Amino acid sequence: MRFLSRWISPVAYFLQIVIIGIVVVSLISCLAGLSPLKVMSAYWFSAFMNLNNLAITLNKSALILFAALAAAIPLRGGLFNAGGEGQIYLGGLSAALVGFYLKELPTPLPLIFAVAAGIGMGAAWGCIAGIIKVKRKVHEVVTTIILNYVALYLVDFLVRGPFCAGYEMARTARISESASLPALTIAGGSAILSPGILLAVGLCVLYGWYMKNKPQGYEVRIIGQSRDAATYAGIDYKYYYVRLMVVGGMLAGLGGAVDLTGVHRTFYAGSFSGYGYDGLAAALISKCHPVGLVIASVFIASLRSADRYFQLCTDISPNITLIIEAALVFLVSGKYIVRKLEIGKKSTNERN
Repeated sequence: MRFLSRWISPVAYFLQIVIIGIVVVSLISCLAGLSPLKVMSAYWFSAFMNLNNLAITLNKSALILFAALAAAIPLRGGLFNAGGEGQIYLGGLSAALVGFYLKELPTPLPLIFAVAAGIGMGAAWGCIAGIIKVKRKVHEVVTTIILNYVALYLVDFLVRGPFCAGYEMARTARISESASLPALTIAGGSAILSPGILLAVGLCVLYGWYMKNKPQGYEVRIIGQSRDAATYAGIDYKYYYVRLMVVGGMLAGLGGAVDLTGVHRTFYAGSFSGYGYDGLAAALISKCHPVGLVIASVFIASLRSADRYFQLCTDISPNITLIIEAALVFLVSGKYIVRKLEIGKKSTNERN
């Protein structure tokens, strides 16, 4: 019974999200003068109805899931990592450069070093925000957003300048086969299914197990619920703040490296745009639940696939997908924000 109760609540919550999503789609479609049935059928076809579309959706889901984990783990400790965007960019570019310049090494060393470079750059970028949080007490939202812009402009300069190898589009040189993840080609070779989705789901399972069964996971949850209680219990929350931001950066950097080596094989300028914020949205929608992270990531990835299909093949504005995602985040996280405000108000009244 305890096992069933552990899973019934999350399933009921996700069913609520599905219902809310259908209502939001219907309302927005009506306001735009479109048939809700037409919008939902086009969305379903663009994301899931053939192998090519399904592969694209799953590849996007993998990157969003890495970004969601990068946001969810710090969030469980009371930190808001908004820096997944920059960490993904740096991880992807690092993997692209290492995978190309170390191509002479024997297999699989170029792949190992490329992925390690992505993890290392993401971890370093997250560490900067964590140290500033602890040493200077600057809120991590401010530092991570600023660092996002630093990373994006730095990467854009490098891809369009010193490392540009593109002709029609600014991009880096293609990595070697020895630095590429083995992938499954489907739909006559027109789509590549990266193993990144399996790795991302595996890490999601590991995250859920770690948070429930390891002492460090318990300590992270205590810090997230009450920093004062953590201090009273002798938990060094400052150490965990830096550690959580580093882990978040590592996962985002890993996502960029895996997507680069498993899907694109070359770094296009702007190719990772928005994925860090999509991951943050997935973490908020799912309340950081492991199963919810997977479902939310696939859902947001399907919206990205629908965006592409709407733009090319229908008269439906692709902006409708952004409105749906924003509305869901607002509706789902609104209850959490209100609860936090009520707790803060209650604490203030008790002090007075």
